[in-house]
Amino acid sequence: MWVNEAFHYALQTIFWAFLENLDGRIVALQDYLDEFRNYILEESITNSNLSQDNSLQDILTLTDDLNLPEKLRELVQLSKSYMNWKKAASKAFNLFLIIHQVTKPYSDKIQYFEGNNGIDVQNGRITEHLNLYINNNLALNYSKYIEKSLRKLLNDHIATAYRKMGNGETSLLKFIIEDNVITHVQTMEPRFTTPRIKTIHNFLCDLKFLDNKGSSLTDEGKNLLMSLR
Repeated sequence: MWVNEAFHYALQTIFWAFLENLDGRIVALQDYLDEFRNYILEESITNSNLSQDNSLQDILTLTDDLNLPEKLRELVQLSKSYMNWKKAASKAFNLFLIIHQVTKPYSDKIQYFEGNNGIDVQNGRITEHLNLYINNNLALNYSKYIEKSLRKLLNDHIATAYRKMGNGETSLLKFIIEDNVITHVQTMEPRFTTPRIKTIHNFLCDLKFLDNKGSSLTDEGKNLLMSLR
């Protein structure tokens, strides 16, 4: 649940950054995709050893700071201000890679859990996200990877917005694309799918199953985890 929420929040952050930079503008879609991709590339390259020509597979091998709770906490803080949209979008893409590396040793167990609990037929599950945004793109260089991810994110938003409209008259689209020109409609701030995940986290901290930073299991937490296996 936690990694699924983290991936969802990262997606939402990229979409929020995309809309923040688009606000007040009418621009050719491809020009804007190129511009936004280049912003993320510049921010990512400046703060790491990667190159835009590195394949996604190569970049995964360079991803060594896997403190997911801390990285997610940093992303949430960055996304509170529109001034940080470039850095937040770059961090969100990096969070995809961290989630992939953190969950890779447990991929079989995760798939089994999804199948055993009927989650494997639901959209937005972590295995689906990892396949669509990471595993299917390992040969792409980082520049092409970012653009492909952006296009998928935009297409998913359009499909979801139309599906949720139903018979209502209210448009849920946050942007409009017409004649290959994109226009801003409304900015959507990043958020988790449910506030309950934070409540669970707080409970675990209060019960001393997580440490004071809320990022690591205590001895009591490890004992509880072992007892549930």
